[in-house]
Amino acid sequence: MIPVFLSAGEVVLFQTSDLHGSVFPAGERAGAPAVLSALSGDAERTGREKSLLIDCGDLLQGTLESAADQG
Repeated sequence: MIPVFLSAGEVVLFQTSDLHGSVFPAGERAGAPAVLSALSGDAERTGREKSLLIDCGDLLQGTLESAADQG
């Protein structure tokens, strides 16, 4: 294995996890549009060219909305 080193300067990481297809708000949980809007605003403030979003899984499974059309 050859190590790879990148010089990218400053990068801002955004991480999401376990959204479970929450398209609409439910109780205290914000729906996907609210989460994406917040992330988009944060990326604008930090600079989109310096922003990287990493989703750690369970984005599209777990609710009736996502199960109805299989994601």
